Amino acid sequence: MKVSIGERQMRQPGMTDPKVIANRGSGYNEARAARMAQVLLISTAATVRDFWYDECARIRACVDKDSFKVHTVTSDPDAADLIIFFEPEDPHLARDITRHPYVKRFPEKSFVFDPSDRVVPFLPGIYASIQRWQYDPSRMRSGFYPAVFDHDWISYDPHRREPELLFSLVGDIRGIPVREAIATIKHPRAVILDTGSDPANVDGGSVPEVERFRKVFADTLANSKFSLCPRGAGASTFRLFETMKAGRVPVILSDDWVPPEGPLWEAFALVVKERHARRLPAILEAHEAAAAQMGAVAREQWELWFSESVAFHRIVESCLSIRSARRLPERLMRTLVRWQLLTPANFRRKLVPGLRLLLGGRG
Repeated sequence: MKVSIGERQMRQPGMTDPKVIANRGSGYNEARAARMAQVLLISTAATVRDFWYDECARIRACVDKDSFKVHTVTSDPDAADLIIFFEPEDPHLARDITRHPYVKRFPEKSFVFDPSDRVVPFLPGIYASIQRWQYDPSRMRSGFYPAVFDHDWISYDPHRREPELLFSLVGDIRGIPVREAIATIKHPRAVILDTGSDPANVDGGSVPEVERFRKVFADTLANSKFSLCPRGAGASTFRLFETMKAGRVPVILSDDWVPPEGPLWEAFALVVKERHARRLPAILEAHEAAAAQMGAVAREQWELWFSESVAFHRIVESCLSIRSARRLPERLMRTLVRWQLLTPANFRRKLVPGLRLLLGGRG
């Protein structure tokens, strides 16, 4: 049930059975999974502060849980069909993977999984927050956030009583126009909670504050029929995948967002233009009758496409599909995307630190 207000006519709710959708989603992938690959999983970050940032460790842990058992891992770069770099989200820990010896030796089989908000896609691969203007299906796929695996405070109970809230948003509001627009909405069955100055989010927060925040977040999400998922600093947001994991209906407000391939987004998600954020109460009231069914489908699609038992397989399949769609040599494509460094955000984030390093750390 995808809604793009002003562009697409809304489909009527209640038309699709969740089990049929789940089977269709699974079958979509099985037709493409008849090939086996040996995969080297690697990260250029020698150390990370904690497990929160180590996506490579998360996906390695998924290998033993993999329900498909099609692809295998190897430590031999020569034997590997794919070399997948997993880069930590923290920009202070990221490294320049284009200089890695494996990338230089094996440019055609080197890929990246990058959960950063703003990226320059030097390597082909999976980018959680790739923007529409950057998206090239011959080199990249939109991705997800394996860190959500660790969010065990988010649970799913199909027998929980019906949520009392129509919709909610618990998150940092300030500085993001679409979130600021949402903050002006008043509705008797809505909770909009700005957590930007919450003690749990200041300098990491103390353990009790963090636990309190997680409980508020999880309880509010569980008690909501629709969960607002506006863009954050990047085009995507953790909240989208947390909402699917919780079995609630994600309402996506991000004009730059690129849907990851595979899930049947139109069956469980609503997509609303950012400029129409203030129309949300009427839009969601019109779809309220279908919320329970859509939420069940959201959970099934999470399990099929983003859970720990499928994540390794889905990532490998995405990289294989990119490799088969390749049109130009990777060395050439890597050069062609360098102009993206000149966008204001990337200039501040990537070029300025590089210049400081070149000048000996001054400034």
